[in-house]
Amino acid sequence: MQPPTKGKISVVGLDPVKNQIKVKEKIGVQLQSSAFFDYLTLTELINLFKSYYKTDSEIDSKKLLEMVGLETKKKARVSQLSGGQKQRFSIIVALVNDPEIIFLDEPTTGLDPQSRRNLWEIIRDIRKNGKTVVMTTHYMEEAQALCDRIAIMDQGKIIAIGTPSQLINKLEYTFRIIYRGKQCIDDTKIKNIDGIIKTIYEYNEQNKQHTCIFGVKKVQDVLPKIINLLQKNKLPFEDLEVIPSSLEDVFLKLTGKELRE
Repeated sequence: MQPPTKGKISVVGLDPVKNQIKVKEKIGVQLQSSAFFDYLTLTELINLFKSYYKTDSEIDSKKLLEMVGLETKKKARVSQLSGGQKQRFSIIVALVNDPEIIFLDEPTTGLDPQSRRNLWEIIRDIRKNGKTVVMTTHYMEEAQALCDRIAIMDQGKIIAIGTPSQLINKLEYTFRIIYRGKQCIDDTKIKNIDGIIKTIYEYNEQNKQHTCIFGVKKVQDVLPKIINLLQKNKLPFEDLEVIPSSLEDVFLKLTGKELRE
């Protein structure tokens, strides 16, 4: 284990530099990609990894496989598993010692939407069982759905930290009310509506359609006023949409939209 360049860290009350073995017994790690012995079954691999720890875990192979829906694959080899099944099995390996903290390194990378959502439920179940989950991900939707506390990193530094709602509430506006129609809403009338923080007008030349985007904090106060304005001006509002700001908006606001390697 590399000593820290500066600062201190405590893992379940232990110094990981001075107590490496004890810390390793209390954590589980699932890497973005894992390699397993090709000719061992899933049950044999679980028992092999359990043998690496002194701690006697009460979780048996059958319970672990049931937890991730692989009980019917107990005699299968890893090479016979799909990508999603391999990811689920790698999480099992991280749980064999019944750790207090489990580290997940981009657990859903490369998975189809169905497999991703299935893995989300597994992660939620791990949390419900009292484990602390530390996860890295590039999917903002995933972080917002699963995490109680989020640290956004840019260029190797933490630039923001907080709950999803705390980070989103720091945005200039937290909702976008979007109106699309053949006629634009009169800008002078929009300025009379309290609560609109920012207005963006767009025009699509191809379909001759106007788009009006209103950034607001309290959508419940502003939306009725916009609907009332549309009605007074006899403008149809079938295509009226309310979109809450997301963690992705926070990330782009903090790091910028420019593509970087």
